[in-house]
Amino acid sequence: MERGIYLAITALVIWGILDATSRYAVVTLDANPFIFSCLNLIFGGLALLALGGKGWGNLETFKNPYTWVFGFFRVMMTIFVVCSFLFITASEEGFMIRISAVMAVVWLWVFCKKEPAKKELPGIALIVFGFLLLVLRQEDHFLNLGVIFVLLGALCDTILSITAEKHPISSRALDFRTRARYTGVILIVTSLFFTGVALIFAILSDKTSYLPLENATIAHWIPSLSDFTHIPTILAALFVGIFLRAPSMYCYLFAARLIKADMLLMVSTLATFSTLMAESVFSLFGLLDISALDFTDIFAGLLMTAGALFTVITRFFKHYREQQKLKHDPFIDPHA
Repeated sequence: MERGIYLAITALVIWGILDATSRYAVVTLDANPFIFSCLNLIFGGLALLALGGKGWGNLETFKNPYTWVFGFFRVMMTIFVVCSFLFITASEEGFMIRISAVMAVVWLWVFCKKEPAKKELPGIALIVFGFLLLVLRQEDHFLNLGVIFVLLGALCDTILSITAEKHPISSRALDFRTRARYTGVILIVTSLFFTGVALIFAILSDKTSYLPLENATIAHWIPSLSDFTHIPTILAALFVGIFLRAPSMYCYLFAARLIKADMLLMVSTLATFSTLMAESVFSLFGLLDISALDFTDIFAGLLMTAGALFTVITRFFKHYREQQKLKHDPFIDPHA
């Protein structure tokens, strides 16, 4: 379990740097976010496949339906998040989508009969309270389309983590090279979904005026066909894909197998603050502007993160006590 938590935290730290670097590419290099995502997924996947080399896992992972389910819901999550920007701010979305940690608990309770421990309930309550604080700030509250899109994105995030945990190839990938091949194929398949959606949007934006281009954030996400050949986008995506996307996805998928989906999503509530810290460093060097951050958003995010950390620490010490009991009780078979 400890190893899984370390891997999850490593993934979050890299994600923070990845998010800040991606924002720099979008703001400064004028990279289209959707195309940038497509390309860094491809480059990251190819880098991992090169590290993994030939061997078992490539074709098996590609043919497995879990791989395609993961790719589909990863793209759907991105679409829902982008649509939410029509109605709420990016910082609000970044904190609100962490309700996926509670969704995973409910999912496991309803479908797997895994009831949360009573000691974890205060942490879960803090996450819900922070989420409600953000929702009640919005016009029409839960009927606000931005909130609805975030909830759909959070549901996709939950499905992604559960899919990563249950992927049958993951449990059989026991060494670095096999896991690199497995993760590389996951990234390539995800990039295929991203590329398909990006091409559809690009054709629509060139041919029609029905897309919501009056919104500045959405307009920047809608790609055009020329964005596929934008050299700064390609170079930035090459760097991010190899040095940030590949290692972060490797750690994320490995952690999903070791600590399970609900625990992974609890730890993932730290992601927004990881991004905030990375952006703060970029800001110190004049590379990014973070002056638009809202105090209430950060306070609500702190509540959600505190609740998640409380749950993680509670479960960690429970696991530690169980391991100590196994070591000192001669009547318990540790391999049972």
